[in-house]
Amino acid sequence: MARALGTTVRSPKGGSATIELALILPVVMLLIAGIVEIGRLFEVYTATNRLAAQYASSWAYCPDSNGSCNTELTYYVDPIKISNVVPQLNLANVHLYMAEYTVLDAAGVLSAPVILYSGGYQPGSNDAVNAAAAAASYTTATAQPDAVAQHVVVVIATYNHSLSFFSYYMTPILSAYLTPTFTVAQLKNN
Repeated sequence: MARALGTTVRSPKGGSATIELALILPVVMLLIAGIVEIGRLFEVYTATNRLAAQYASSWAYCPDSNGSCNTELTYYVDPIKISNVVPQLNLANVHLYMAEYTVLDAAGVLSAPVILYSGGYQPGSNDAVNAAAAAASYTTATAQPDAVAQHVVVVIATYNHSLSFFSYYMTPILSAYLTPTFTVAQLKNN
């Protein structure tokens, strides 16, 4: 059988590779986007936790005798300093609430909070109630019979995370996980 000059013979399997690629490519892209989003979400959770712990630790070890705590607080709540602690977070979505409570006796009775700082976007939660609960649970667990006055520092760090891929479809599904909030209560050294 003779073949005409200039014609090519095609394999019957040539088109199936294109069809397989067209079917598999969206699934692979969806998996890659999901892996990236989950990685970013873990990074945001870790950064928010680090921010709360760092600020509680810094404030708890600051001596109040010479007024240096207010200077330190002003230094730390500057947006540039926050971005140095957690460069992964968008500062417009960070909310910090810092309060100090004084325990009046060993039973864990709290004084009214001294709100040290509340800044950033306003989340839907009631920070004062959450901070009071954290301070009460911390002081009740650590109260000593001979303790007369303790000072507890409570820091609540909240971040409003936004998705990069498929945000229109995935935000309603993942909305409970997109606002990590960490509360750190620490006994003040003074």
